[in-house]
Amino acid sequence: MNNSTSINIGKLIERIGPINNKIRSTDGYERIALMWDVGDMLFAEGVTKIHPVAWEIQKKSYITRALVTYCYRIRRKWTTKAELENLFRGVRSYAAFREAMPLIENERFILDDQKVKNIIRWLNEENPRGVKSKLVAMKKEYINIRNDRRQRIDETRTEAFTFSAFYKYLTIMVKNEDTTELENIMSKVGDDGLLKLSQMCIAIMNDDYKGPDSVITEKMPDIFREFVDKLLPISLAKKEVKARFKRLVSGQNVMEIADILNSLRLGESLFNMKKRLNLIIGSDK
Repeated sequence: MNNSTSINIGKLIERIGPINNKIRSTDGYERIALMWDVGDMLFAEGVTKIHPVAWEIQKKSYITRALVTYCYRIRRKWTTKAELENLFRGVRSYAAFREAMPLIENERFILDDQKVKNIIRWLNEENPRGVKSKLVAMKKEYINIRNDRRQRIDETRTEAFTFSAFYKYLTIMVKNEDTTELENIMSKVGDDGLLKLSQMCIAIMNDDYKGPDSVITEKMPDIFREFVDKLLPISLAKKEVKARFKRLVSGQNVMEIADILNSLRLGESLFNMKKRLNLIIGSDK
């Protein structure tokens, strides 16, 4: 088995769903261990190409592609849970662990053993905020990962896919009036985050509008983090880059997302939101 057509996606969603709920309410090593469990399920099902499977899971559930992909990467790197626990049982922040993943796990940017040991020691022993600053600095030094706008010009198709997945995720929750999930989002993203994401969308559509230069994503759900990672550079880019992106997505959809995010921030009723956006049960939209 090596693609989504030969994998029982429904069965995977049934198995991953309860663990996904636990993952959302945990942090640190406990969360990492649960994600390893999901990754182990994927390996047991014979998944060898994670991206098409992760997309299918996201299409058919509230389980995000980003989460599924990270679960798979964790299990691929650490083949036994005993090894994972031995290395990371003292980790308090999953956000810091995630920041470290490319430095530890990506073979293109492999560091020498001592540097990897230093990263693992930081994750287990130091304040998460301090660790994250060190990791960001190390990335710039060794990997040179930066949101350079010129590097993004040829990648608008990836950003378009990210936007489309986010649009479907958010509109389905509004359409179905999933208040529990929406309240969870609002508590983690916060009023300031919702406002800035809404402003990002407006900046993409309006070349004369200045959106935020940065967005703090540390506490946001993974799908929101990915949305910011991919779309913030587009919102800050020159109009030529924005134009390329807008050829791949519906401008109306971009503004609808801006509307939903701002409406959630202002506490507007879901009924009014659905009525205005035509997100009515049974609608073809």
